Amino acid sequence: MELQGNRRKRSPADAPDAPVTPRAGEEWFARVAVPAGVRTLFTYRIPPEMRAACLPGSRVVVPFGRSVVTGFVTAVGTNPDLPSGRIREIQEIPDPEPIVPEELLEFTRWIADHYIAPWGEVIKASLPAGIHARSVPGFRRTPPGEAAFAAGLPAERSPEAREVLRRAGAPGGVPRSDLARRGRRTLRAARDLVRSGLLAAVAVRRGPRVREGRARFLGLAPGPAGERPSPGAGRSRIAAAVLSALESGGGELSAVDLAARLPSSGAAVRRLVRSGILIESYRPLRPSEPARTPGAGPELPRLNPAQERAVAAVAAAIRGGGFRVLLLRGITGSGKTEVYLRGIGEAAAAGRRSLYLV
Repeated sequence: MELQGNRRKRSPADAPDAPVTPRAGEEWFARVAVPAGVRTLFTYRIPPEMRAACLPGSRVVVPFGRSVVTGFVTAVGTNPDLPSGRIREIQEIPDPEPIVPEELLEFTRWIADHYIAPWGEVIKASLPAGIHARSVPGFRRTPPGEAAFAAGLPAERSPEAREVLRRAGAPGGVPRSDLARRGRRTLRAARDLVRSGLLAAVAVRRGPRVREGRARFLGLAPGPAGERPSPGAGRSRIAAAVLSALESGGGELSAVDLAARLPSSGAAVRRLVRSGILIESYRPLRPSEPARTPGAGPELPRLNPAQERAVAAVAAAIRGGGFRVLLLRGITGSGKTEVYLRGIGEAAAAGRRSLYLV
């Protein structure tokens, strides 16, 4: 199969280095890593209207067996190594651009190879939980069921059967769990309708469990003449530090960035908001997007002596090469995470990669 994009080196079916340009009338296909207990990559047809958005690293919603799952495109191209009649089609591309950067796609491939793990499972574990589509058992009206519902069920059918048939007309069908919450008689009516040919047992697609959230931003409130509040004016040390941080950040920072710069500023921020010196605002935030202020990077916190010793040991181990095991001991809130982050920075500066498991 001619494919372009990331590929597993052990698979001779993957792409050549040169990009593939399909000729007029050619179909496009995607190699997809599915988060399931298999190490095989699966081929899906790309609908013409999705070609521009289907790139290596894209999330795709695909049929998988009797279910619907979210997979990840690892390569795209033409001429599949399977009969085209056997290839199923991508149902949806949820994101306008690939959600998995090229570096992360390649790194997860290495992890999958090194630890003999399914590539799709590794990619899924590297992304925020709950953002993927999934499917659950359910029921959908069949063509005879549609006709029966339009004509009105016979009088001998129970009220539960009428309600089930009504709900099963929803786009995609009705999840079995929704009917189960209405009691055993409702589920029994659904099974009777399946035996009568009016319903079909299907996989009903459910959207992501995590919905679009909001990111909190904090800004300096303008004074009567449009001037910004002064960090001084008899304020407490932490309140003055909050105002200085916002001033250096252009007058506004996300709450995440401000907390990273000033970890103990929560109470001072609340007082400044109540007094009208700071303004709170909220903006839509997709689960896959960071909550940081675009273009703003918080200053690194100053390390305490114990952290400095730990970071020095980690940095020496990274620069020395080879394999080392380091155990960092500390109670909750003692600053271990900052040591991990500095170690990751040292590894990145040395051209190496890091795997941070929580």
